[in-house]
Amino acid sequence: MPKINFFYDDIAMRYEALAIAVFNCERWQDPFHIANQTLYGVMIDASKPDARRPLSIVLHKMGFDHPESDEVRALEERLWEAKKQGDFIDIIEDAITLYESWD
Repeated sequence: MPKINFFYDDIAMRYEALAIAVFNCERWQDPFHIANQTLYGVMIDASKPDARRPLSIVLHKMGFDHPESDEVRALEERLWEAKKQGDFIDIIEDAITLYESWD
């Protein structure tokens, strides 16, 4: 698994680092063009239909790579129940912790 710097304090940068790690790519180089901190901005308003899309794709890729992981399925379920920005932040942080545990 690619080593990525998850030591950023900015949650948008942490999202980007997670997406880059999961897709093993450079910024913007994943197949869906979501491995970039600017995509975190769509997650700020959980009421918008596209708010979950970037993180959902990252979680789906994590699940594809680790189909036995109940933890990924739980994160995906939490994502669809998210009501506020803080929920997205918690899911990103938990996804990073999970990704690092696979090392």
